Amino acid sequence: MGEDSGKETITPSNIEEILRERERLDRILREKFKKELAILFTDICGYTAYTDKRGDVSGRAMLQKHNDIVLPLIEGHEGVVIKTIGDAVMASFQNALAAVEVAVAVQKKLDEENRKVHPSERIKVKIGINYGKALVDGTDLYGDVVNVASRIQSQAGPEQILISTTVYNQIRESEDILCRYRGAVQVKGKAESLEIYRVIWGDEEIVADTEPKTRALQATTQETPEQFATALHLEVAREGPQLKISAHEHFTGEESTIRHYEHVPISLDWIETR
Repeated sequence: MGEDSGKETITPSNIEEILRERERLDRILREKFKKELAILFTDICGYTAYTDKRGDVSGRAMLQKHNDIVLPLIEGHEGVVIKTIGDAVMASFQNALAAVEVAVAVQKKLDEENRKVHPSERIKVKIGINYGKALVDGTDLYGDVVNVASRIQSQAGPEQILISTTVYNQIRESEDILCRYRGAVQVKGKAESLEIYRVIWGDEEIVADTEPKTRALQATTQETPEQFATALHLEVAREGPQLKISAHEHFTGEESTIRHYEHVPISLDWIETR
């Protein structure tokens, strides 16, 4: 017997069989183990410092209060809590709008609870959301969509909700969600920068945050910046119990004759307090 007698000989015929089997397995992975999901990550801001200062028992009590608020909200909006990682939570949703609605509900509920306690005891979280295909392995999820969601969450500040472009494209038509363009950021593990949007969830934030966030024009020639000057025009008029609002960008050298208006119900008492 030759020295190669114990080895399997690969011929064109069994290579074809292997490739067919590989194609079949890939199809099973796509159909049964890959799903389009929205992935949400939350993280308590300053939790480690709080625990170092107050001790493990106080830190555990804060975490328990956080979980008692956040986890039921996720599950109540048909979300699935995939895992808790220390003071962080990873959850999945069938669609992006449900994930954003939960994020808003979490921030509003925490804000409500924070108003009742001393500033040093307040729980402030940052949230990141992404949408795409995830690899389902039992009760856990893997894939680029998960990694990017985690990276987006790391870019957020206290009480902020940041979302990816894939999430924004799904919720942009919602009348209940207001977003602002945050900008393009470079994150670990991605060759290209990510465009991120911030979800505006609080009345005070809408009033106070007046800094415009618009996309920059990409000049393809040597025009000077002055030639690309823009202005944001905001028109607001009261019509009975509603506000008639129009907002549009005006570019130098262009004249816009079309205005798109929205009618927003208002509380005059709320406006007077501001």
